[in-house]
Amino acid sequence: MEEARFKRLVAFLKALEKKTGYKFTIETFEDRMRLQKLVYLAKHFGIDLEYNFTLYIRGPYSSELADDYYKIERDYDGEIPEILDEFITEEKVDTFIEFVKDKDTEELELIATLLMVLGRHKPFLNSLPEEEREDLVVKTIQDIKPYFTKDKILEAIREIEKVKIVG
Repeated sequence: MEEARFKRLVAFLKALEKKTGYKFTIETFEDRMRLQKLVYLAKHFGIDLEYNFTLYIRGPYSSELADDYYKIERDYDGEIPEILDEFITEEKVDTFIEFVKDKDTEELELIATLLMVLGRHKPFLNSLPEEEREDLVVKTIQDIKPYFTKDKILEAIREIEKVKIVG
């Protein structure tokens, strides 16, 4: 299971590099954080790399993913699969890349955090009128991440709604 997950991560990184030019490196915090958010967001596009995430200081974080990306740097010398698999199709990758391609790491952090909050509180949030729900989501995100403005959070909510991804 862990080996299959690891190979899917390597294939995912290869697909990102091939389609966007993004080459992951563990050298910088920014790159490691960006990969954490990309893998978390990919799940919402049907690309589940089978990592468990918790809400951390800078948004969703997976210690399993961190272990694996250090393993890539340290140990990986195998063939990188060209085709992902039946669960990670070219179409899903293209849709995902279209969504993330122009976003900086901070935007990815906001969207990933928003999706995690929406997912955790979905039944309750769905019971509220839309305006009340939106106000509560904005307040919740600002409590967690006060450096995001209301307008920035609302913009992220609209982006999520536009592509119909859900928490």
